[in-house]
Amino acid sequence: YAVTDKAYAALLDLVTDICRRNGIKKLVWSTRKATA
Repeated sequence: YAVTDKAYAALLDLVTDICRRNGIKKLVWSTRKATA
């Protein structure tokens, strides 16, 4: 389903905030559990 640019930007803002609050310096998306 379609995601608007505004919704995508809000998601990125949320993830950025969560990472900052929890001291996560690097976030990597991977579909392979072995590399996660």
